[in-house]
Amino acid sequence: MNNFKITEKDNKIVIEIDGEIITEIVNYDNEKKYQIIDEIKNMFFGEDNLKIDFYDFKCMMKKNSRLAFIGIGHKTGKNSAYEVLKESIDSLSLNGIDIMSSKGLLINTTTNENYPLVKFDESFELLLEKLIENEETYILQSEFCDDSFSDDEIKVTIIASGF
Repeated sequence: MNNFKITEKDNKIVIEIDGEIITEIVNYDNEKKYQIIDEIKNMFFGEDNLKIDFYDFKCMMKKNSRLAFIGIGHKTGKNSAYEVLKESIDSLSLNGIDIMSSKGLLINTTTNENYPLVKFDESFELLLEKLIENEETYILQSEFCDDSFSDDEIKVTIIASGF
């Protein structure tokens, strides 16, 4: 298993794999720092989920820049898939980030096992169609199951890089 480490240094969340700095997340909401760290851990180590592969993550970040930005959304309700994705994208926009110019996206969804992920996929295609069609954009997805979530509840974390 790879040596994985998350630290905070100089107002950056730093992710290292095998002693090599892979990415530095900047301009995040300091009040959500521990939530962000937990989300990142879930992407790689969460139980009962589709995890991000270390090698794929390293390739994505090396292809782009190691500087990354993070957006998080959490919603419940009938249109939660669309609204949470929009909230995640909007939280990146607050930092002046145009997600459509990103060359690397890491997207994690957290739901309970009964959530219809097809709704998220449809919203993803609707909101990020240009990125999906761009062959140069590297997109990695992970899914995390949390039984404490209601059937219409979803949380999305987006790490964007390569601007």
